Amino acid sequence: MNGSIVVTAAENRSMIEVSVKDTGEGIEAQHIPHLFEAFQLFDERAERRGFGLGLSIVKQLVELLKGTVTVSSTKGVGTTFTFTLPIAGNAGNR
Repeated sequence: MNGSIVVTAAENRSMIEVSVKDTGEGIEAQHIPHLFEAFQLFDERAERRGFGLGLSIVKQLVELLKGTVTVSSTKGVGTTFTFTLPIAGNAGNR
């Protein structure tokens, strides 16, 4: 499968916003509300291994740093993960 990954970063007021967009398979709509829950595995192919902890850990770390993380996806088109973090020195202002 051919595809691409684009990473962008931009300053938005006192926050930095980082997006990771791919043109992969996308994520089924019914899975999106559960993506950041621990131990969620949605890809049942044998060659895909894991424990379903990665996105849960990402969300916890980003929120610990007073940021946010979101996802948007269209099956067959791709997925975008975006996280925001306060710029150094601004974390206490939120």
